[in-house]
Amino acid sequence: LLDANNIDPIITYEEFMKAQSIRNANFSLAKKYGVDDFILKGRVFCECGAPLKTAVSGNKYNDAKYRYYYCRKHSEGRCNCFKTLSLTKMHQMFYEYLVKFASSEVVINVKKNKDHIKEYEKDIAKFNNELEKENARKKKLTLMLLDEIINNTDYQLMLNELNTRVENIVENLKVTQNKINSLNNQNDEIEQKKVAIKLVEEWPKLSLSQQKEFVQVFIKKIVVNETGIIEVEFMN
Repeated sequence: LLDANNIDPIITYEEFMKAQSIRNANFSLAKKYGVDDFILKGRVFCECGAPLKTAVSGNKYNDAKYRYYYCRKHSEGRCNCFKTLSLTKMHQMFYEYLVKFASSEVVINVKKNKDHIKEYEKDIAKFNNELEKENARKKKLTLMLLDEIINNTDYQLMLNELNTRVENIVENLKVTQNKINSLNNQNDEIEQKKVAIKLVEEWPKLSLSQQKEFVQVFIKKIVVNETGIIEVEFMN
């Protein structure tokens, strides 16, 4: 398991934390919210793809305000998701998601992944070189047809062979690039867990405005449905 005490802190997080004046306030989701109520505003999306809107309900006879997130498409009858999610519940779900994500086991060898990526990048360069050569052959073949060195039948036969080789190279490029992307995603997950571990430790001490600023800096997208948060996408 990743442990905040034995991992190197990432610079961006440390810079962020040093820039904050961390308040020693008790963490309470039931506290009275102010102008920074909706700390996840602009980052939360419904499973249907619509960004969640924020709203406050109440009246002049009742000081208690119901603060909530809602799906605009649902309110328009274009989505069968949840009707609303209270601010308290949404923020609680986000913190619980971070706790679960930070404590999940990671079996990734970052150095080994980077070594594999270097080898795959060599393959990419080789495939691109082969592709360039095949395209040059196609050009030469076309010139041979125009100069009547070969007839149309031979041209079509040779062109089909060249196109088949090009298709194979392009497919190899695609497969190799996907392998690189997969390894990069694994390494990114390590960095994301480092952020999550530190955040879980510090979150109860942060003011609402600091929590909101963290979300804006480090969280790209939060996807929810009626069961809760199903995905959190971190900034690259």
